[in-house]
Amino acid sequence: LLLLLLLLLLACTEAHLPHPKAYSTGGQSLRRLVRSRFHARASPETTTDTGFPVLNRIAGREYRGQMSYADGSLEKAPFTLKGSTKCTIDGNCIRLKSSVTFPNGKTRVVAMAGSVTESSGPFQLDPESEAGPIHLVMTELPPSTVLLHEIEKASGRVVLAGSMSINSDASEIVQISHEIGEDGQMRGAQIWRFCPAVQPNNS
Repeated sequence: LLLLLLLLLLACTEAHLPHPKAYSTGGQSLRRLVRSRFHARASPETTTDTGFPVLNRIAGREYRGQMSYADGSLEKAPFTLKGSTKCTIDGNCIRLKSSVTFPNGKTRVVAMAGSVTESSGPFQLDPESEAGPIHLVMTELPPSTVLLHEIEKASGRVVLAGSMSINSDASEIVQISHEIGEDGQMRGAQIWRFCPAVQPNNS
C-alpha cells in the first residue's frame, strides 16, 4: 500500500506531478532506530510470529483506489490517479506490492519486503529491486493506524511522512502523506482512498 507513494516519486516526471526536490533531515535517526530490529529479507532461522495487528486486517486482499493531490499551497490538482496495493504476511515477513497508473497511461509496479525480528517498534521494508532508491519505515498504532516515513537510501533523508487509517470492517483505507521540503515546509499532499477489489459475500 505504502509503495504507491514511492511509485509517485519514481515517475512524477512522466505524470507531470510536482516533484519533492528537497527533504527533511530525520531519516538518519530513524535508520539507526530500526537497524537492530529489522532485516531486509526473511531469514530461514527467524520463525517468530510478530503479529502485525493492524496490517493483518488488510493482509491477503487486493485493494484498489484513487489518489487526489494538492500542492504546498493546498491547490488541488486537476487529475486523480488510480492504483492498487496488496499486503502479504507470512509469519514475521511482510511483502507489499503496489501499482499506480499515471495520466499518460503508464503503469508502474513496485514490491518491497522485509522480516521483523522484534515484536514492537518501527520496522523497515526495502525494495526487492536493488535499484530502488527509497525504503519505508513503518510503525503500527493498533487497532487501525500505521505511521510511515519514506526515506531516501543514499542520504537517509525523509521524503514523505504520512499515516494510513483502516475503518472498522477493513472496507476502506485512507492514506494521507505529505512531501516535506528542505526548509521543513509541506511541498505537496497525497490522499488515497482504497476499497477491496473483491467485496466479501455477505449473503
